[in-house]
Amino acid sequence: MQCNLNAEFIWSYHPFYGNCYSYNAGLDSLGNKLYIKKISKPGNTNGLKLELFVNNPNETLGNDYVETSDYHIVISNQTYEISMSESIDISVGVETNIAVNRLYTSLKPKPFSNCIDLSKIDSSDSDLYRYMFLSNKT
Repeated sequence: MQCNLNAEFIWSYHPFYGNCYSYNAGLDSLGNKLYIKKISKPGNTNGLKLELFVNNPNETLGNDYVETSDYHIVISNQTYEISMSESIDISVGVETNIAVNRLYTSLKPKPFSNCIDLSKIDSSDSDLYRYMFLSNKT
């Protein structure tokens, strides 16, 4: 299935990394909700394949301030804010395969453990917990 560049990629600017694009974020470039694409089978032929055209204007202009022309990939599950410090560096001009494994753990909330029920705002007396709950981030 081909993607729609204008609708499915959300552009943003990072002061250190420059142009950033989010794909499969659940929103289009106008903020409308989109269906999140999922895969159910592992393997090289079943996941996301992304081919990027690199047209680095810094190479043609002779800009000495650019350290690299690599890509920085961040893979997230849309439940927490992305940290660019957790990015994977991808070199230009080579094929790179990234395998991701996801593990789900479910624990019973208090009093059976020290875990709190993240689906309820009154699960903790902490102001920080309530702030994070209302911001819809974990």
